Amino acid sequence: MRKTLIGLEVSIVDATNKSNIGFKGIVIDDSRNMLTIKTSKGVRKIVKKNAKFAIKIQNKEITVDGNELIGRIDERLRK
Repeated sequence: MRKTLIGLEVSIVDATNKSNIGFKGIVIDDSRNMLTIKTSKGVRKIVKKNAKFAIKIQNKEITVDGNELIGRIDERLRK
């Protein structure tokens, strides 16, 4: 994905850590290996590797494999 995720609404649909599945909120930080999401229950850091995210973009929801999101924003933009 060649776009910053900060500010987008996401939900976790699959993850190695099963307790993260179902969390949803707004991305407040996008680091190399993690997404930081502000949820109704506080801030959660979710590992991108082996997770799947439903991302809402312009009233459409797409599912993205977290392995495709690994890397800093500037690295992803250059791919």
